Order: sequence, then structure tokens, then C-alpha cells
Amino acid sequence: MNKDVETCNEAILSGSKESDLQDVAGNRINDWMSADQDGLPEAQWLLGMCYEYGIEVEKDKVVAFKKYRSAVKKRNHKSTPNFQRAFAQHSLARCYAQSIGVNKDYKKAVELFTKAANSEYAPSQVNLATCYDRGLGVEKDEREAVNLYTKAAEQEYPPAKCNLGLCYDVGTGVEKDECEAVEWYTKAAKQEYPRAQCNLGI
Repeated sequence: MNKDVETCNEAILSGSKESDLQDVAGNRINDWMSADQDGLPEAQWLLGMCYEYGIEVEKDKVVAFKKYRSAVKKRNHKSTPNFQRAFAQHSLARCYAQSIGVNKDYKKAVELFTKAANSEYAPSQVNLATCYDRGLGVEKDEREAVNLYTKAAEQEYPPAKCNLGLCYDVGTGVEKDECEAVEWYTKAAKQEYPRAQCNLGI
């Protein structure tokens, strides 16, 4: 089960979650459902993604939200590794931020993104940075947004590199520096991140 979790998380980080999750779920979803009956948080998180994207099951965002919420409650146990706990926290935070199976609640999203970001989970650091950048559920703080984008970029997360490039490009939270912007865009583009390639005119 842990291998499935790691494979799906790698898919999230690479931006190919739906296709990769399809490959894994096609062979393993019955095992996940059995494990879900036993209350295993790893299975609840994996099934949450299946229901969110309609992979091997009918798409149901409310069920996805409930699966993520159950996984977070179980994963809050002290014995759960921080990095695995962050996966479920991030997914539940997205639900609150994007109204996936639940009413939009940016404050709740920020609370959960913060917990996952504190575990150095790059996608949560980027989403939390966006909240600070736009003042969503938290007081607007462009410098903190840059700080979080930088932390995620240092983990080689392409969206963070691109967003950091944009900060330098327009002078958000940092002094405007087109050379620095191009450098970050280029780093993200080398990882085949489309938005960075577009910003470079590739």
C-alpha cells in the first residue's frame, strides 16, 4: 500500500496524476476498497483521488471529500510519518479551496495547507503561497508568498519555480529582476512545465 501511495504522490508532483493513477488503480482498486473497510488511511486517500477524478469508479466529489477527511483524521495519529500525513492534508485543503465536495472555505484550506507545508510538502507550500499572494483566507503577504515559493522551488517542484519567476518578473514580494525571472522560468521549462515554457516563448 505504501508503494501505491508513493507512486501516486510522484504522479502529483510530476503533474500526471490522472494517467498514472489510472495505471495503478486498474490493478489495485479492489485491494484499496478492502483496506478502506479496515479504516486504513492510505487506502482512503487513494480512493479519494479515484472518486475525485472518476478513475475506476463513478466520479463523486462529495465521496472524495469524505475519503480525504477520513484519511486526515486517521493520519493525525502521531505514529504517521509527517510526509505521508501531508498528502491527505493537502488533498483535503484543495477540497476547501476549490469547493470539491464541500463549500469553499479558504480559512480551513489555509489551516490544512500550513500543516502540510510545515512538513516540507512542496505542493502545499505553493498553494499556501498563492493564498498569501492573493490574501485568500489569510492576510495578504507577498514576501511570505515568495518565501514559500522559494522553499518549494528548492525541492525542484516546477510550479514553484515558475511562480517564483513570475514574482521576479512583475516585482511581487521582491524587487523586479527580469534576469532572475528568466532563470527560474528556464529551470521550470527544462522540467517541461508548460506555463514556464509559455512565459519564455518556447
